[in-house]
Amino acid sequence: MTEVATRYDERGITMDTPPSLRTPGQQAMTDEGWHQLFEHSAIGVTLADLEGHLVHVNRAYCAMLGYTEVELEGHSYVSHAHPDDRARHLILVRELLADARAHFQVEERYVRKGGSVMWVSNSVSLVPPRGGSRRILILGLVEDITERMRLRDELDAERNRLRLLLDVNELLVAHLDLREMFQALASSLRRVTDCHFIGLALPDAATGELRQHIVDHPDGKGAITEGMVLPLHGSASGKAFRTGAPVLLNDPEANRQDPDLYGTPEGARFYRTVLEEGVPSGYVLPLVHRGEVLGVLQLKKYADARFKEREIEFMSKVAGQLSIAVANALEYREVKESKERLDRERVYLKEEIRSAHDFEEIIGVSRTLKQVLGQIDTVAVTDSTVLILGETGTGKELIARAIHNRSRRRDRPFVKVNCSAIPTGLLESELFGHERGAFTGATAPRIGRFEAADQGTLFLDEIGDLPVDLQPKLLRVLQEREFERLGASRTRRVDVRVVAATNRGLATMVGEGRFREDLYYRLNVFPITLPPLRERAGDIPLLVRHFVGVYARRMGKQIDHIPDASMRALVGYHWPGNVRELQNVIERAVILTPGAVLELALAERAAGAREDRPDAAAPNGHRTLQEVEREHILGALQEAKWVIGGPNGAAARLGLRRTSLMYRMEKLGIARPT
Repeated sequence: MTEVATRYDERGITMDTPPSLRTPGQQAMTDEGWHQLFEHSAIGVTLADLEGHLVHVNRAYCAMLGYTEVELEGHSYVSHAHPDDRARHLILVRELLADARAHFQVEERYVRKGGSVMWVSNSVSLVPPRGGSRRILILGLVEDITERMRLRDELDAERNRLRLLLDVNELLVAHLDLREMFQALASSLRRVTDCHFIGLALPDAATGELRQHIVDHPDGKGAITEGMVLPLHGSASGKAFRTGAPVLLNDPEANRQDPDLYGTPEGARFYRTVLEEGVPSGYVLPLVHRGEVLGVLQLKKYADARFKEREIEFMSKVAGQLSIAVANALEYREVKESKERLDRERVYLKEEIRSAHDFEEIIGVSRTLKQVLGQIDTVAVTDSTVLILGETGTGKELIARAIHNRSRRRDRPFVKVNCSAIPTGLLESELFGHERGAFTGATAPRIGRFEAADQGTLFLDEIGDLPVDLQPKLLRVLQEREFERLGASRTRRVDVRVVAATNRGLATMVGEGRFREDLYYRLNVFPITLPPLRERAGDIPLLVRHFVGVYARRMGKQIDHIPDASMRALVGYHWPGNVRELQNVIERAVILTPGAVLELALAERAAGAREDRPDAAAPNGHRTLQEVEREHILGALQEAKWVIGGPNGAAARLGLRRTSLMYRMEKLGIARPT
């Protein structure tokens, strides 16, 4: 015992025989009786010394592990325990030797001679010295419980499967959001089926393509991602979706050769993606509701794992219930998206009602304007991108609205964005939206203009001012019809017709490297060039009468007459600000007109442009409004022989009050010659 105690002293073992081992010398059974009991026991019995070596084992133990007694002689006491279970066993033995416990029982794994693993129940205690010997032995009673553990595991698995079925039923009620529902379900599915990859694929409502909708793969490689298109011919998901029957992938090599799976060029390409993700084995089930295949549930495992028959049978039941949950979630999403779309349309409609439109219809009969109208009729019935070119104030937004109103999208939103009016740092969020926390101040998710214009038309005014770093993202939306919100990874798809406008030379900007060439060509599919107002002077009288009527009604005035001299002055002006400038002039005139005859304040309008120099020549050979008005007033004064008031005076001829004419004469520097 001294030798044994010395060996274990540094581990804290007592130097003397533990008190629990001190027994009277009287023996209840002869050594032969003990030997017979030992050898013929139905369970395995082992005796080991305190150094950890087997001293003796019985026949049942040898048969259990597949060894002979000679082969086991001298083996370490724990050499047959599973490597993962040895440390725990040794700790319990040390506690036994330290008299911390009288015995212990543990369920652990043993490794048979052939390498197979079995479960045992091991009851361990110490055998006190006998017959004058001071030798203490470790007794182990080992019972094979492999079948019991298998049945217990099956019972646990069945219990988990039943619990999962209950979980699915609860999901039908608790979760209407598809993503929330699937995330809640995935953890339960993984626990029951031991899956590594769980996914959901749904058809794209716009294109009919089968797309990966949700991926739950904690150790994923990123080869299979949400939003990617899955081939209908050349993938297990595509086959399950087409046929409405489940697809079992328990033999990767056979699947690779199967012409209905990966045995085609397209299938071979997709199979490389599956291998890259690391999940060639799996079970794919169609989600069928009321005779319609809604999508597919994907359960994937690594190459060395297989689905068992019991798992397959159970997952078929889960798929039936999940189909109902997915159908409810899809219907909920459709209702929610419809409500959100109506809310967006209502918001933008309110904005449009509040905003003062320049005019309600295109006014003019000139040849150049008729050419533009013909182009509108031609392109409106298509979904092609349109680029409207023209000077500031020529009515580019009006043309964009006309295209929208003549298209199949006329009952959907018309959303406008002025790329030059929004700060560069906010423009990306304005166009594409953002998620909560995407940047400082983003306290809530916000949809962008592209989402607001879904199924409708997006008008991008001043497209030449779009920052270079945003141009690739716009190009992607134009080409692929997809984007991500700022701060989000989820790809969103939209169906938007884009109409862009600019007063800048985009071709020149392309040459200077300030505008992407590929984006320019993508926008310039159907260009429409608007003529400046000076090139369609014949339309000015129609526009003047239109604006006078619009503003007179708004202000509650009755203006019946526009003096011929005033109209000639308006037609003779070159209008650098085009229709918008004409509109502003008429609005001011209506404000200043007290009676039924329009009074034009041309001098003040022109003075700012000519820097208060009445005799300055207009650029490019054009006369300014101030020059036209000065000449017009001088003509009226000369006809009236410089009589200002009275029924035949210059004021009456001009349709002005006497005081108004005198004020304008002073502004224009007109004085009666001496």
